[in-house]
Amino acid sequence: MFVTIAAPASTRDPYVDSVRGVLIALVVVGHMLSGVMSDASGPVVMWIYSFHMPAFVLLCGYLSRSWTGTRKQAAGIVTGLVVPYVLLQAAHAAIAALRGFPFALHLLDPAWTLWFLPALVAWRLTTPLWRALRPSVALGAAVLVALLAPLVPDLGPRLALARVLSLLPFFVVGLLLTPEVVARLRDAGRGPSVAAAVVLVAGAVLALPTTRSVPLALFLYIGPYSDLPYPTLVALALRVLVLVAALVATVAVALLTPRRRTWLVRAGAASLSVYLLHGLVIMPFRSTTILRSLDTWWWVALLVVGGIALTWLLSTRPVVRAFEACVRPAWLSRALVGNVERTS
Repeated sequence: MFVTIAAPASTRDPYVDSVRGVLIALVVVGHMLSGVMSDASGPVVMWIYSFHMPAFVLLCGYLSRSWTGTRKQAAGIVTGLVVPYVLLQAAHAAIAALRGFPFALHLLDPAWTLWFLPALVAWRLTTPLWRALRPSVALGAAVLVALLAPLVPDLGPRLALARVLSLLPFFVVGLLLTPEVVARLRDAGRGPSVAAAVVLVAGAVLALPTTRSVPLALFLYIGPYSDLPYPTLVALALRVLVLVAALVATVAVALLTPRRRTWLVRAGAASLSVYLLHGLVIMPFRSTTILRSLDTWWWVALLVVGGIALTWLLSTRPVVRAFEACVRPAWLSRALVGNVERTS
């Protein structure tokens, strides 16, 4: 299975996969709606973007706890992240060429959703460092990096550096989580679930009046504070609030995730494949007026349903297997890393 951030199938936790399924569905829906960005879709986009990628990164950290840099694990980075990154960068460049732009393969500038691959490589490679530190020191250092890095004026999207540094606290929090903590979230009673629902609804309600006044860039983690329309100290204070709010919303999502086995478990198991593939499906429509013309609440609701349906479709076994064969060909993996057993 082309999910390098997952555990072997025999040790998978259906609840964790279900959480990932919820998050990857939010990613797909968010990217569909971000192509509209109207008065109707704006609040939904802001609500989703305020926590969905931080939550996804936190979960990646949790699933990276056993990463120690063995040869097999390093080979998994090459075959599961680096090779797909290069091939998909070429695919995005080809799609752009079909739309009339010159074919240009810029490996240092990730295309749209592909920023996550070099970011995950960077986080994975530094995992032993964070694991070697005391938990309080590791978390404190990660928070300081996230708060201070945007002070650099030219911090930008090259190799996803801005996001690597800004989202680092969530990866470290994931590394520090234990299965016992996750089990408490899974087994939480009705009271915490009700509180979680209140938190998420409150966030959605708050997004309604603030969509026009708060820039979406605040939740994208893609540049320095100087790119935001605020004084530096205000931008830094807002970064603190954004980090805290995203963490609270992540806990709320975990508390509300279904415990029973649904298709979300399958979607979570194939989350990285869905993440990479949905960008290729949606990207051709983002440069047209098709999505931007769907600016009513009815169309937004249909796009949400469409995003969920697309997540379901892209997580089906035939699609995942076909996609994996294209972006992670066995012959290329053997040529690059030899006979090291492929990681799942």
